[in-house]
Amino acid sequence: MNLKTVLLAFLASVLLALLTASFLLPYPDAMRHDLANRLMPPGAGHIFGTDALGRDLFSRFVIGSRFTILTALATALLAAVTGLLLSPAAKAAPKTIGRLVIALAYIAFVVPSFLLSPRWQSRALMSALTLVGLLPMLIVALSAMSAGGFFGWPGIFISGPLWGIGVGYVLFRGTRGDGDNALVDSANRRRCAAALVPAIFTWSAWVQFALDYLGLGLQAPVPSWGGLLLVADNASATIYLACFSGLLAMAIVGLGVSAMIARPVTPPTVTGG
Repeated sequence: MNLKTVLLAFLASVLLALLTASFLLPYPDAMRHDLANRLMPPGAGHIFGTDALGRDLFSRFVIGSRFTILTALATALLAAVTGLLLSPAAKAAPKTIGRLVIALAYIAFVVPSFLLSPRWQSRALMSALTLVGLLPMLIVALSAMSAGGFFGWPGIFISGPLWGIGVGYVLFRGTRGDGDNALVDSANRRRCAAALVPAIFTWSAWVQFALDYLGLGLQAPVPSWGGLLLVADNASATIYLACFSGLLAMAIVGLGVSAMIARPVTPPTVTGG
């Protein structure tokens, strides 16, 4: 087991422990007001300090992980299910949609690869191109969510199927070819489709965080990581560090697992007699 696998396993365990703790921690603890102890710095009684209403920021961070992590997991799961259901019908999709999902699938699949590049210039360039390439997808999702007022939890049912179109298209493309090449191509396409799912987990987490931070996601008093920073004026830097560390852990786990799944299958070598 190499260092990369150990790191992924450790961070995945941290996220799982945080998610479990969010269900074990009594919800009222994160909502209790204590104006006498508002804006307290981190200390023994309040590990992350308190916000402007005296609420314990550590409790709100833990409870907020339930909504942030579960939203990303639900979006990725819905994308996988949608992709499996849409795969048989992908051949009938209009060419315009086909080009869109090809771009989406390519972007989400290439992202893990640039993280492995030894050159920081390549990683920086791919980061910028990925952000630009995802803008059309985000615009479509936000437009659909805004038109129906589907922000917060309902937004999963918009973003999940949109990502799922890319998964379905990649699965469909695996039916092409003949002989050994067809088998190899099919196996690689299944790997590509499977690799998309943890990548979607990462991107949906960051998108949900941004929506919550902009006030377009989960609404108060429901805590989420983005929502915490939205109302964290004058709060300690600890809560900012905790939220961004959690997002970074989700990115490393999601994209790292995606990169591991995406290792291609090579066709068998035929040797002459």
